[in-house]
Amino acid sequence: MSEVLGVSRAWFNSIVNDKNEPSDELLLKIANYLEIDEHEIFKVAGRIHPDVLEKYKREYLGKYYRKN
Repeated sequence: MSEVLGVSRAWFNSIVNDKNEPSDELLLKIANYLEIDEHEIFKVAGRIHPDVLEKYKREYLGKYYRKN
């Protein structure tokens, strides 16, 4: 699976063994590969989906919001 996701086997194993956390981009790739809902994989990882986070930033910061 690491080859399909474009990461080294060592990095992938470190994520599987809870030694490192996957990036948002990698979580999205995993969700796509496993054909599961993106929001679910972020929930399981204890993280907020990037789209949801941007929405909340816009709503909370209003006119002060600037996208990175």
